[in-house]
Amino acid sequence: MNSKVGGTIALTLLLLYVYVYGIACCTVHCTLNTGCTAYTAANFSATMAGYLATLNGLVSALVVAELYVTHPGELPAGKTDVAGAAGGGKGRAYKVITWAYMLVWFLSGLWAFWIAIHHPTALQPLTTLGQSWFGIAIIAGYSYFGVKP
Repeated sequence: MNSKVGGTIALTLLLLYVYVYGIACCTVHCTLNTGCTAYTAANFSATMAGYLATLNGLVSALVVAELYVTHPGELPAGKTDVAGAAGGGKGRAYKVITWAYMLVWFLSGLWAFWIAIHHPTALQPLTTLGQSWFGIAIIAGYSYFGVKP
């Protein structure tokens, strides 16, 4: 029961992140194309920016935590240590959710980083996300490879 609730919460957070991030990307696209009025920067509210930052933090934290517990050379979620999850549907669901987080986090962060470099004034919340993602990606790499000071 707890794993179902946890999985539902994790997927809901990921879907909310993808939704708000998608609106941010549409806003940048519209900002860069003259004549587009569907997604203006003025319509991307401070509340949306706050949700984008918060959800990015939650997704990033889960990715870094997963990479921290993964041994160098192993794939994330390779060893499923969730109680009662080994080999069954729970283990498979855990792996799918983990990989969904990894993929969404990596691709969305990389795209935001690209926007931050090439169009830093298009949408400040997305530029900020790209800048913070770069730092978190370094931390994630350190976590995965076990680099200690």
